Amino acid sequence: MKRLLLLPLLAALVLGSTAGSRTIQNLCDNGVRVDGVKLKHKRVVELEERLDDRLIIESAVGDIELHGVSGDRARLEVEIWERYRDDVEVEIDDGEIVLHSRDGEPCVIGRVYGTIPAGIDLEIETGCGDVDLVDLERGGDIDVETGLGDITFQDVVGCRSIDAATGKGDIRLGPAEDLDDVELNTGMGGIKLREAEVEELEVSSGFGSIQFLDCAFGYVSGSTGFGDVTFKRTSYDDSDISTGFGRVRRGR
Repeated sequence: MKRLLLLPLLAALVLGSTAGSRTIQNLCDNGVRVDGVKLKHKRVVELEERLDDRLIIESAVGDIELHGVSGDRARLEVEIWERYRDDVEVEIDDGEIVLHSRDGEPCVIGRVYGTIPAGIDLEIETGCGDVDLVDLERGGDIDVETGLGDITFQDVVGCRSIDAATGKGDIRLGPAEDLDDVELNTGMGGIKLREAEVEELEVSSGFGSIQFLDCAFGYVSGSTGFGDVTFKRTSYDDSDISTGFGRVRRGR
C-alpha cells in the first residue's frame, strides 16, 4: 500500500479528496460530485460471494465496517453513488468490489458493511470515513488507508502484518494477540493499543498522544511530534520512542 504524504493530504481534503484516479469534489446530502459530474442517486446493493484469499475495497466517501466469521463467504451491503438511477452493476471480481456503469458514467463506492471470512487478506482505502475491523483470525496482510477518519482493530489474532494510516483520525488496536508486524500512522490524531501482543511495532503521530495499555511487544519504535507517549502495564524487549513536544511516561 502506498504511504500517505500526511500534510499534503490534509490540505487536499479541504480542497478536494482523491480516491483512486477520481477526484471527489464535494459530498453533500444531495449527492457526490466526481470530476465535475454530480452523482445524485444513492442505493445499497447486497453481495454474497465466496472469497479464497483476499478482499479489496476502494471507497470514495464512506465508513467501512467488517466482521470476521467462519467459512469462506462474504456477505456485504455496498452503498453506491451513480449519475442515473439503477445504471450501475456491482460485483466482486478477483476479490475486489468493482462497479460497471451501463452508460459509461462516473460512479463510486460509499459505505460498506458486512461479514467476511476471518482469515483473508484485506486492502481497504476510503477517501473519507471510519474503518472498523472486528474478529479477524489467523489472517495474512491487512492494509487500511483513510484520508479522514478513525481506524479500529478489535479482537485480531495471528495476522502476519497490519499497516494502517489516516491523514486525520485516531487509530485503536486491541484486544489483539500473536501479531508479527504492525505499522500505525496518523497525521493528526491519537494512537491507542490495549491488550495487544505484537512482535514488531512501529507507530507515528504528527499531532496526538500515543498510549500502550496492558501490552507486550518484542520491539516497539515510533514518535509523535506534539503529544505524550504513555506505557502502562506494558512490557517490551527493546524500544526506540521519542516525542518532539511532549513526554514519554513509563509506569505501572
